[in-house]
Amino acid sequence: MLPLEWQDYPPYYIRMGVTAENQEMADKRILELLLSWQGKNFVSYEPALSHLNIKNYLPASLPLPRYEKNGKLIVSDIDWIICGDESGTNARPMDIEWARSVRDQCQAADVPFFLKQIVVDGKLVHMPKLDGKVWDQFPEDA
Repeated sequence: MLPLEWQDYPPYYIRMGVTAENQEMADKRILELLLSWQGKNFVSYEPALSHLNIKNYLPASLPLPRYEKNGKLIVSDIDWIICGDESGTNARPMDIEWARSVRDQCQAADVPFFLKQIVVDGKLVHMPKLDGKVWDQFPEDA
């Protein structure tokens, strides 16, 4: 839902994103984002509710375009991932291996990874360390 007054801005001024809490929603929403927005984009993997394989949506050495749906070619990739545990009462747990896997997929594709929050020992920790490092990466143009 892009405000009408933004429609004249070049796509490189606006970053659009989708939430992808599990693989089913990632495959649905990321593809729709890439079909509808050819500018900068991101995925919010929060609340992380299952493992995600997002390699097909990240930059690769394959020449673009890489996807096609209903005759439409997709020529962009996801260029930032934000990851986080669910918060609040009755929050569902995130397996730290899910965050580690997405981080590794991002590193392999040279995509910034931002780990926003995880539950550690029953407490929500903002900007936690994962494997000894705070993952607070932003796209260079952010």
